[in-house]
Amino acid sequence: MPVPPPPAPPPPPTFALANTEKPSLSKSEQAGRNALLSDISKGKKLKKTVTNDRSAPILDKPKGAAGGGGGGGGYGGGGGGYGGGGGGGGGGSFGGGGPPGLGGLFQAGMPKLRSTANRENGARLERKGGSK
Repeated sequence: MPVPPPPAPPPPPTFALANTEKPSLSKSEQAGRNALLSDISKGKKLKKTVTNDRSAPILDKPKGAAGGGGGGGGYGGGGGGYGGGGGGGGGGSFGGGGPPGLGGLFQAGMPKLRSTANRENGARLERKGGSK
């Protein structure tokens, strides 16, 4: 047995329901409107405003007495592969502070990251050592 179709939408509203009267303003409202319009047409000077744009990073911060020196340069090497080959350790570090242009994200230096090679072994040990 087929499902009956949904009911038709209601008809659109007619202009008979719309407000067609002109808005009537009192004398004081008209005077205020005319004064504003005349000020605009005369080119009345507006009050000066001050914009405080805080979207850009602050670059003129005073640095500490001992600015961190430059790091060793490189971003660590890699090596090895999936087949069990040896992997070269990464050299290089960022001396004091992080790379420029990060908005102070690494002000205290680059974080030390754990090796991903030990992640599988560590997860297995934690599961075995924990009790339920």
